[in-house]
Amino acid sequence: QVGGQGNLKIVGISLLSLISRQRAVGAFSSAPKFGVRASTARFMSSGPMPYDDDKMPFYALGTNLAMQVGGQGNLKIVGISLLSLISRQRAVGAFSSAPKFGVRASTARFMSSGPMPYDDDKMPFYALGTNLAMQVGGQGNLKTLLEEDEMDIVLEAFTETMRGTAAADSREVLMKYGQGLNQILQERTANIVERVKKDGEEFITNFLDCNEEATKTDSGLVYYPMVEGEGEQPTASDTVEVHYHGTLTDGTVFDSSVDRGETIKFPLNGVIKGWQEGLAMMKEGGKATLVIPSDLAYGDQGSGEAIPPGATLKFEVELFKVVK
Repeated sequence: QVGGQGNLKIVGISLLSLISRQRAVGAFSSAPKFGVRASTARFMSSGPMPYDDDKMPFYALGTNLAMQVGGQGNLKIVGISLLSLISRQRAVGAFSSAPKFGVRASTARFMSSGPMPYDDDKMPFYALGTNLAMQVGGQGNLKTLLEEDEMDIVLEAFTETMRGTAAADSREVLMKYGQGLNQILQERTANIVERVKKDGEEFITNFLDCNEEATKTDSGLVYYPMVEGEGEQPTASDTVEVHYHGTLTDGTVFDSSVDRGETIKFPLNGVIKGWQEGLAMMKEGGKATLVIPSDLAYGDQGSGEAIPPGATLKFEVELFKVVK
């Protein structure tokens, strides 16, 4: 819809390139030249912009999102405000595209949710808005980059564009302020990734200081044996059966087979580099903590809603079986 599998999620500095490559009509520098030329007269005669130039890039973001969602207005909502739908969404994951662990981990929260905001005949439209918001913003990724008043402007532009009530021509907004938006997002995203990486480095230093038996390999992986195993030691070509509990450096659990109550099997050469190296240091029956810097995990891209760009990951792993 908005971005397929999270095309507009803030991952590293990818939003800069992702937005500029969008094929929707009037989407920044990718707008067809004939579309720009054909619309010049209308651009010049458009109404006044709703905000000063320093705020208009955020209005352009909302406009661009709406044009990608609705094209020529195909998804204009009648009788229900997308503004309220987006601003009130809080769930994790998006329908079938949500990672299985996200669905399972969130079941209790879903079950304990408050009453639905609309009757059943209106809730499918609320569900549409919720899905769009999760595709765009995921687990608050846009909130990380935008101030509250800036987010309000994005939502205002999105709603006005979807309803066809915007005073300014949508393509003029994008052509005039799109590049400024790209620059803002690039700068802010780069700062966020660097901060996350620095937090990870500090976490690793502290972990090593607090755990004398922990070692740091040449690659940067931190390996801390908790229980020494006595069985087979896996190689990259093996399949392993494990239990694991994964957290961010702030303790947030992003995935856990332990919490799900079932082990998992997978080929060792099909997982992140930190796992490949760390599991190869273990034996059947062993348990260890792996602290994995971002370049051995998911890098500047992160992974879905759960793992931010540049994140250092901490896993407690128990190796049950090695299948040769």
